[in-house]
Amino acid sequence: EKGDFPENALASLALQIASESAVYSRLLGKNTDRIDRLICKKYIGIPLFFVVMLATFYLSFSWLGEIAERYFSLVLDKLASELITLFSRFGASVFMLEFIENGICRGIAAVLSFLPQTAVLFFILELFEESGYTARASFVMDGAMRKLGLSGKAFIHALLGFGCTVPAIMSTQTLDISERRRAVYSLAFIPCSARFPIVIAISSAFFPKRAALIAFSLYLAGIFAFVLSCLLFSGKGGTAPDVVYELPRFRMPNGRNVFRSVKSKILQFATRSGSIVFLSSALIYILCSLDTHFRYTASAGESLLCAISGFGSFILKPLGLDDYRISAALISGFFAKESIVSTMSVLFGEGFRTALSPAAAYAFAVLCMTYTPCAATVAAASAELGKKDAFFMILRTFAISFLLSFVVYTLSLLLL
Repeated sequence: EKGDFPENALASLALQIASESAVYSRLLGKNTDRIDRLICKKYIGIPLFFVVMLATFYLSFSWLGEIAERYFSLVLDKLASELITLFSRFGASVFMLEFIENGICRGIAAVLSFLPQTAVLFFILELFEESGYTARASFVMDGAMRKLGLSGKAFIHALLGFGCTVPAIMSTQTLDISERRRAVYSLAFIPCSARFPIVIAISSAFFPKRAALIAFSLYLAGIFAFVLSCLLFSGKGGTAPDVVYELPRFRMPNGRNVFRSVKSKILQFATRSGSIVFLSSALIYILCSLDTHFRYTASAGESLLCAISGFGSFILKPLGLDDYRISAALISGFFAKESIVSTMSVLFGEGFRTALSPAAAYAFAVLCMTYTPCAATVAAASAELGKKDAFFMILRTFAISFLLSFVVYTLSLLLL
C-alpha cells in the first residue's frame, strides 16, 4: 500500500523499473536493428525468402509432413473399413456398399489424408507471422512489386492468398482503387491451401524422390502466373502509391496463439473439405454410374460423366490430358479445388499413377495450380469489380494457365 512507503521511495522504485525497462527495450531494439540491416536488403532478403520457403516445403513434404501423413492414412483406412463393416451388418445393398466405399470414403480420404502435411505448413507460416518475419518479407518485396504496378502492401494480400483467395480479394478494400483492381485481377493465380492436396498427390505419386522440389516448383509456377498476369493485364504503366512500413520487433512466437490459429485453420480446412468433397464425390460417382438415359451402367465410357466431359477432353488434348476423367476433375474443381483430388481418386482408383505420363502429370498439376479459381473466388471478385470483370477474370486465368501448362508439357517431354 502507498502508506507503507515514503513518497521518495516510491519515486525511486518507479525510476528504477523504468530505467531497467528502457535498457531492455534498447537492447531489443539494437538486436532487431542489426538483423533488419541485414535481411531487409533486397540482395539478401529476397534470396533468403525463397530459401526459407524451400525449407518450409521440405519439412511439409519430405520429412515431418510425410511421416505424419503415412500414419494418418492408416487411421483413415481403418475407419473406412469399420464403416463398411457396420453398413454390411445392417444389410446394405452391394450398390450402397460400393457407393460408400468408392464414392464417399475414397474421395474424402484422398483429401483428408493430407491434413497432417497441411497442418505442418500452417504451423510454419504462423511462426513466421508471430515472429515478425512476414512483415519484413513484405518490405523486402516492395521494390519487386512496384515493377508490377503494385506496392509491397499488396504482397500481404498475396501471402493471404496462400491460405484462401476469397479473404485475400476481400481484404484489398484497404488498397487504392486503381491498385485494388490490378491486385484482384491477379490474386486468383496465387496457389491457395485448397490446391495443396493436388500438389501433394502429384508430387508424391509421380516424383516421390523429388517431391519437395516438385512441390516448390508448382508453387513457383503459380507465382510466375501471378507476375505474368500483373505485367499483361494489371496496368504495367500504373504507379503504386507510396506506403509507410512499420516493422515490429522480432519476438518469440506465442505458443498459445500459434496453436489457436493453426487449430482454427485446420478445422476450417477439414470442415470445408469434408462437406464439399462429400457432395462432389457422391455426385461424380452417380454420374459415372448412369448413362445418358439415366440407367445404371458399368461402362465408364458410356456414362453421363463421359458425355459431359467430352468437350473438355478435346480442349486439353494438346496438354496430353485427353482423358475425360481429367476434364471431370477440373470441372469439379471449379466448385472446390479440393474436389480435384477426390474426383481423381473416385474415377481412377488405384490406377492414377499409370493413367498419366510424368510430363502430362506435371502439366496437369500446373494447370490445377493456375486455372480458373473456385466459384467462391469468382463471387468475391464480382463483388469487388462487377460481374463483367469477374467473367473476364475467368477467361483470362484459363488462357494464361493453358498457355503456361502447354509450355511446361512441351519442355517436360524433352526433360522427363
